[in-house]
Amino acid sequence: MPKNRQWTDEDDRRLIELRAGGQSTHQIAKALKRTEVAVGSRISILKNRGAFNPDRHYQNDEPRVEEP
Repeated sequence: MPKNRQWTDEDDRRLIELRAGGQSTHQIAKALKRTEVAVGSRISILKNRGAFNPDRHYQNDEPRVEEP
C-alpha cells in the first residue's frame, strides 16, 4: 500500500456507506485497501465534519443504535 495516499470523495462515500452498513474498521480497511489506523482516523475526521448520521452511534467499533 502506498503511504499517505489521499482520500478522495469516492473513498469517503464508500467508507460512510460501509460504516453505516455495520462494517467494522477492519472490514472497511480491507475493502478500501487502507490500514485500520487510516480508516479510524478518517472516520474521526468525517464525524467531526458531520458526515455521519447523528442518530447512529458507534461504540467499540460496532454499530449501536440508541434505545428510546
